[in-house]
Amino acid sequence: MMNLDPGELTEVADFLGALGFDDAADALRTAARNTKSRNDEDERVDRYARVFLDGEAEWWREAQYDFTPIPMTPAVKSGIRAVLAEVEREQAPKPRQWNDLRFVPEDVERVRATDTDGRERVLARGRALHGWVWANTGQVVWTDHCRSLAPYTEILGGAE
Repeated sequence: MMNLDPGELTEVADFLGALGFDDAADALRTAARNTKSRNDEDERVDRYARVFLDGEAEWWREAQYDFTPIPMTPAVKSGIRAVLAEVEREQAPKPRQWNDLRFVPEDVERVRATDTDGRERVLARGRALHGWVWANTGQVVWTDHCRSLAPYTEILGGAE
């Protein structure tokens, strides 16, 4: 089997698409995207593995002046992959912001805003007009009068 890079796969897909073989062209385009993703991940792993080995070599050089680092091993790459996977799992999603409560998506339960006097206010999704109430009192929030509180920042994970 030949190993084609994503660019070559895309060229073949375009050629097949021009000939009317749309299913085959779509399959090759998908393969090209998947190959690119794997190549990007491999490059990222190689970069972090080099950083890791350089740091490790620096540590060893302090005590052993004749130390020469060995090339990257599959074990080091596997370790870097595991570290990167854990970092990605730990990264918290960034809260979204809106300038108008009417445009906050239905999946958002609570938002934070800062009042004109600098106090933070929490608004919760309720059954009121446009679905918002003050979290601390339960009173209806009139969305037309709350533009001075913008931006409204999503509260993730119940952290207030």
